[in-house]
Amino acid sequence: MPRTGSDTGPVPTATPRRTVVELCGLPGAGKSTLARALVDVLATAGVEVAVLDTPISASVAPRVRAARRLGLASAAAARWPVHSARSAAWFASGRQSPADAASAWVQWLAVQTIVHRSGGATLNLLEEGAVQTMWTALLRAPSPPPAGSAWASLPRSVLSDAVLLVDVPVETASARLARRRSQHSRTQLLAPDARRAELRMGRDLLEDLVAGCPVPVIRVVGDDDRTKEQAALSVAGRLLDLVATRDAGSR
Repeated sequence: MPRTGSDTGPVPTATPRRTVVELCGLPGAGKSTLARALVDVLATAGVEVAVLDTPISASVAPRVRAARRLGLASAAAARWPVHSARSAAWFASGRQSPADAASAWVQWLAVQTIVHRSGGATLNLLEEGAVQTMWTALLRAPSPPPAGSAWASLPRSVLSDAVLLVDVPVETASARLARRRSQHSRTQLLAPDARRAELRMGRDLLEDLVAGCPVPVIRVVGDDDRTKEQAALSVAGRLLDLVATRDAGSR
C-alpha cells in the first residue's frame, strides 16, 4: 500500500504509474492542439494516450474547475506536507498578488495528485504541468525567485518523465492570441505591442525554466508552416521510445 502523510512518495508496486509527459510553451503555442493531435496520431499505432488534466482545464466551467483543483491540491498537501509547505513559500516569494500566488500553488499541488494517480493509458500528457505553472507564477512576479528553483519542492515520485516544449516564434503566438475567441490567457488582453513584449519576456523565462529541468526536454516546432499532424509525427517516435525505456526499467 502507498504511504500517506509522507514526502517519500508511494512505495513501488506491481503496477507503477505509466509514462507522463508535460507540454509547455507560450500562450498561443498550440499545446492543446498538439495534445489532441498526439492522441490521434499515436492511436493509429495502437498506443493509448490520455490528457490527464482535462478535468481541470480552462474548458471546464470555472466553479467546477476550482472545486476539482482544490480537492486534488488538498490530497497532495496531505500526502507530501513538507514539500507542499516549501512550495507555498516559493510561490509567495515572488511578491505577486496573494490570489495569483495561491492559484499557482493550488495548480502545482493538483498536478502532483493527477500524476500520482495516473496509470491507465500507456502515455499520459499534461497541458499545464510543473513548468507551465512556474512560468505563469513568475511571468508577472515583481520579485521572482530564481527560475527553476521550485523543482526542489516537487516530490521525485511525481516528476514527469519528460517535458515537451512547443516552440513558436513570438509573432506567431501573438497573432494566434489576437484571433482567439476564448480568453484563457491574460496576455491576449494586452495591446499588440505590450503583448509581444510580454511574450518575448515569457520566451526567455521559459528557456530559463527548461534549462534547469531535471527531466529530458523534447522540442517540437509548432509554427504555422506545419500542420498539427506534422508536429505530432515529428515527436511521436521519441515519445514511444520514452515509453519503451520506462516500461523496460519498471520490469
